[in-house]
Order: sequence, then C-alpha cells, then structure tokens
Amino acid sequence: MSTRRPPAGLFRLPAMGSGMLAVLIPVVVMACAAAPHPQEAATPVTSSSKQPTTPTPDPAATYHFMLGYQAELAQDMETALTEYQAALKADPASREVKARLANLYFSLGDLTRAVQYAEEVGEGTGQEAQLLTQMAGILASAGKPDRAVRLLDLAIERDPAKPDAYFPKGMVLLNQKRYAEAEQAVKQARERGANVYAPEEYAKLEGKLTALKQEAAEQESKFAPFQDYGKVEELAVSTANEATAVSSAASQKKEEAKTAALQAQQVAQEAVSSTRQLIAKAPVGKDRAAIESIKNDIEALTTSLTQVQASIDKEDYQAAQAQAKAIDEKSRAISVEIQDAIAKVKPRKGSSFHKQ
Repeated sequence: MSTRRPPAGLFRLPAMGSGMLAVLIPVVVMACAAAPHPQEAATPVTSSSKQPTTPTPDPAATYHFMLGYQAELAQDMETALTEYQAALKADPASREVKARLANLYFSLGDLTRAVQYAEEVGEGTGQEAQLLTQMAGILASAGKPDRAVRLLDLAIERDPAKPDAYFPKGMVLLNQKRYAEAEQAVKQARERGANVYAPEEYAKLEGKLTALKQEAAEQESKFAPFQDYGKVEELAVSTANEATAVSSAASQKKEEAKTAALQAQQVAQEAVSSTRQLIAKAPVGKDRAAIESIKNDIEALTTSLTQVQASIDKEDYQAAQAQAKAIDEKSRAISVEIQDAIAKVKPRKGSSFHKQ
C-alpha cells in the first residue's frame, strides 16, 4: 500500500504575480486622494478650551507624493520610486507613502523592500483597515503568512463589521492547512455580507472548505500506515480554484452594482431637480396649501438623496440603487401632479401665472 502524505510545498504561498493568493488578495494601488500626512499622535487635552491640533500635511511630502503618483500612472516606475522616496524623506512617518512604496516594489518583484515597507505600515496603531489588508496581501504573497494574519486581525479589529479582511484571512489560513480556522473566517465574511454579490459561488466555496476540513480530520485520525492525503490534495486545489472564482465573481458584480447605483443616483438627482423647476411654474391660486405640501415632498426627496450617498459611501450599492429608484419614481409622480395642476388653469391671453 502506498502512503501519500501532504507534500511540503502543497500549501506554500505562491510567488508574486501568480497563484491563488496573488488573485485572492490583490495588491490594490491606493487612491490618489490619500495624500501623505504625519503620524497623528494623541495629544492630551489639558483644559476644555484647548483641543488637540491635527498635524497638517508636509508641503514637500505632498508635492513629491503627487509627482510620484503621476509618474506611476505614466508607468515611469523609476521616477515614481524617486519621488516617493523624496516624499518619505520629507515625512518619514507617512504610512501612505510607505504603502505606495510597498505596492510599487511588490509589482516590480523586489519582495525584500516590499516586505520592509509593508511591515513598517503595520507597526503601531491607527492604520485604516483597508491599508492593513493591502499590506497583508504583500506579506502573504512574500511567504510571511503569520505576519499577514496579524495584520488582517488588526484590520478586523479596526472595522469588524466589514467583510473585507475576513476572506483573505481565510485563504491564508487555508494555505497553512488550518482548515477549521479558514472555514470560520470565510463564514464570518459571509455573515458580514461578503456573499451578497456572489451567493452561489460563495455557497460552493463553503461546501468545499467543509469537505476539505472533514477529509483532513479523517486522515489525521488514522494510523500513519493507513493515511492517504490524495483526496485532501485534490480538495485543496479545488477549493483554491473555487476561491478564485468567488473573488473574481464578487469583484465584478460589486463593480457592476456600483456603476448601477451611481447611474441611479444621477437619474434621481436629475428627477428632483426637474421637479423643483416645475413647481416654480405651478399656479398658486386657491391651491396654496396643496402647493406647499408638494414643496415639502420635494424637500423630503432632497433629504433622501443624502441617504443614497451614505449607502454608496458604505459600499451598500444595492440599497443605494433601491433608494435612488424610489426617489426617481416619487419625483415623477409629483411632476405629473404639478403638470395636472398647471393644465387645469387656462390663462387668458397676455396673462401669466403668479409664482409664489
């Protein structure tokens, strides 16, 4: 009987640019809006009249940061590195600059420097969850899973309600053969809405993780001569493929939902604006109370537009789209009401409506 054990390299983290984690935990380039700023230290308030001041961005750091970003967009990586290093020299505490450097060195295949800056971003407290998740992706792909999990745990601590860090944490744990913990992390991601945009794919992934955990436990319970990890290997590969499918499908559908939400928001804004213009043409006459009621409805719709933006800011694009659609429909209904009121009034030649 041939006994197959789990090969040492089966769960080894892949090299940069290929493999499971390179797909599942992509290193996303940070937005240009994240200008560098000094590390904010907690300043004790000595009296009610004195408030801690927020450090302002260093002008030289901001200048070089923007030059570096422009060079990066132009694919001039040498200039980008030079400018980011100049920004870091002007502001040595800037995590945003260090994150840029980590991402850039990682994309160039310089894992040593990428890891160095990723580690520095993860030091201390106060980092944003998204930044920690990005740096964890670099550390995981560079073969430092324990450090990656630590940063992902910090990201979860910063923002426990969002699913963003749970899923990559599950995939890192999967690579470490910590199946039960990986399964738990994926479930936690689902409980926080990670499956909203790819529910079917997510259900299949959870099923495979469960099967993988059970098969591994079954083999571990056997005496060594009877252990056969062949099925575990097959399930591990299958689970990795399923995880890639989930990541890809969820990202694509989420982006589609975002686009739809933004389009619906624009339509709603235009509908409310059009209704505002139309109410200005409405005759007052004896229907002053009715016109005031309609104006109040329009103000309520304007307030509702802020709720749409709030949902978009929270990346709840499905809710934003539904809210925007409701505003659009209500605006159109009000417009019809106004137009009917206008149609009932037939002004004599040379006369005009009185506007309130």
